[in-house]
Amino acid sequence: MSKKYKKLAFFPQGWPEYIYVLSRDIRWYLTFISPYDYYIALTGIETDLVKSTIKRDVKFFVVSAGVDTQLFKPRRRDNDDIKVMVILRPEPNKGAEVAIRTLNLLSKYLDFTAVVIDHGVLEKFRNEIRFKYEAYKPVSREKLVELYNSASVFLFTSKLEGYGLPPLEAMACGTPVVMTDNVGSRAYAVNGYNALVDDTHSPEKLAELIQKVIKDENLREEVVRNGFETAKMHDWERITDNWVKTLKEIEGEIKR
Repeated sequence: MSKKYKKLAFFPQGWPEYIYVLSRDIRWYLTFISPYDYYIALTGIETDLVKSTIKRDVKFFVVSAGVDTQLFKPRRRDNDDIKVMVILRPEPNKGAEVAIRTLNLLSKYLDFTAVVIDHGVLEKFRNEIRFKYEAYKPVSREKLVELYNSASVFLFTSKLEGYGLPPLEAMACGTPVVMTDNVGSRAYAVNGYNALVDDTHSPEKLAELIQKVIKDENLREEVVRNGFETAKMHDWERITDNWVKTLKEIEGEIKR
């Protein structure tokens, strides 16, 4: 916003996971947050975290994040091979080790191929991997849609997210999601309704949930159906409208 009015809107991309990754004292963040009069967040969870640290009058807006449902949408699968898709990232909060351990356990009970989007993690765990996989470097959005649609299940093992968009993208593609409770995804993920969520971050439990959603056709169909409806509620067009409405409201208050 213009310096003329001395009121600013602040959107801290990555809150709260940057605290986890960088291991910074919470007071380090207050030097950035405290000067602002308006706080725009992706979830109510984020605003609650910030409210607990700010002792001045600040107005909060929740705008959410969105998925392009014109791009991320179901496509017909060409085969019945079981594939478990996972995105491996090196940041400590992304839970790559949990994903590897889960897939290793799963390989003892299920014949599957992991579809891995690798952000520089596979080499670190190469000697520990006991499952079949096909690896991809970070891909285009179009290729990402193709991979979501090729998967029987999408596995998401993050420890902490401000929102966590990949599970929502998978839902939009009609792919069942098995995931950990990472706080931010509570904004849309409901255990047993549109995803299977493990709040213990246990590889054993996650492997069990993957087997469950693959073998139980009724459960899988319900989770896929509800996940698809959830994704439509977070369509990017709706989110864009919310952003415009929020920014206009802030602009109107500043001009008063």
